[in-house]
Amino acid sequence: MSTWTRSIRVQRFSNKGVFNGPHTVIPIGDERAFDALFAATSLMGSFFATLESHASWLGQQRVPYPEARDYLASLFHGLAVSAMSNDEPFSRLSAAFSTPGGLNEGMTHDLQSQGVFTAYAVALDRILARIQKG
Repeated sequence: MSTWTRSIRVQRFSNKGVFNGPHTVIPIGDERAFDALFAATSLMGSFFATLESHASWLGQQRVPYPEARDYLASLFHGLAVSAMSNDEPFSRLSAAFSTPGGLNEGMTHDLQSQGVFTAYAVALDRILARIQKG
């Protein structure tokens, strides 16, 4: 059995940029797990594309782009801070931020029923295969 060990450094983002601020090192003892975490970095572009889509929708509702951008950046920053400040699974955070029968629960249900989350998994599988192919 071969020994394979790597670490991945998780940058804590700050208003100064991606590579500033304290960080956490996560030891990874399995090459496939490392590749999977590397594949997850491909989510960055789609994250901002999603925010752009939301800002565009807000613009259609007569919210000027600068205000929509600032609002969404602040909202998602707050959500990231909430996730970083505790160890709850994301599924529990989703439930905690969703009132039964409320708007957040409805949004999550609509996205699930349209296959959005499955589409992310399929795309991540393709990225992982590309990484492993070399």
